[in-house]
Amino acid sequence: MKSKSVMHSQREDLFITTKLWNTDHGHVLDACKDSLKKLQLDYLDLYLIHFPVATRHTGVGTTSSALGDDGVLDIDSTISLETTWHAMEELVSMGLVRSIGIRAWLRNTARRRCSLSSGGVCSVTQW
Repeated sequence: MKSKSVMHSQREDLFITTKLWNTDHGHVLDACKDSLKKLQLDYLDLYLIHFPVATRHTGVGTTSSALGDDGVLDIDSTISLETTWHAMEELVSMGLVRSIGIRAWLRNTARRRCSLSSGGVCSVTQW
């Protein structure tokens, strides 16, 4: 009888991606660390901004939508996309994330990739 060998994946054999939720734009480092803890990882291969507009914070690690009294997303206009992006670049500098990107709604635009100063990859995907 032949013995079956079990193949074990090494971490470097896996490419793991997760996203920064739209309510966590002002809490990028804490949100990333929360994801790493939940996934039991030391780093992410790709960390995406889920939605390019910040909404009211509902707590790190929660994925509930922050709605205003009118039932519409409660936008947090005090946090710019540029501020969020710079915080994402810091994650790369810290070694917590290898590449960063944005998943965004774009009219008449296909997928794009661009080089960034951080050495990461900016992925833009039309929904």
